[in-house]
Amino acid sequence: MKKALSHTLKYLTVFSSLGGVALSLVRAQKDGYSHFLKRLLYFTAQSNIWIGLTVLAILFLLLTKAEKREKRAERLYLLRYVFTVSITITGLIFCGLLAPFSDGSYRPWTVSNVLTHVCAPVFAVADYFLDGG
Repeated sequence: MKKALSHTLKYLTVFSSLGGVALSLVRAQKDGYSHFLKRLLYFTAQSNIWIGLTVLAILFLLLTKAEKREKRAERLYLLRYVFTVSITITGLIFCGLLAPFSDGSYRPWTVSNVLTHVCAPVFAVADYFLDGG
C-alpha cells in the first residue's frame, strides 16, 4: 500500500511539474511574454523541470530494476532532496507572498500556476516523507 501510494505521488509530481510548465509555455504569449522561452528563465519553471525530471528518472530506475541501482538511486535521491527543497521554496513564496498580495492584473490561480506552485510542491514533499528520503 505504501509503495503504491509512493509511486502514485511520484507520477503526480511528474505530471503536475512538467505538465504545468508545458501549459505555461503554451499560454506564454497570451500571458504577455514576448517569447515562450522567456518563461523558462524563472526559478519556478526551472525548479519544476528539475524535480519532474529527477522523479521521472527515479521512477524509471524503480520500474526497470536496473543493475547497479544502489549507486544511481543514491545520487538520484540526493538530487531529489535538493530539488524538493527548491520546489518547496517556490510553493511557499507563491502561496505566502505572491498570490495573496497580487493586484488585479495578475491572475495567480490559473491551472498552470496551481500545478507548478501548489500541486507539485505538495506531491513532492509528501512523496519525500513517504518514501523515506
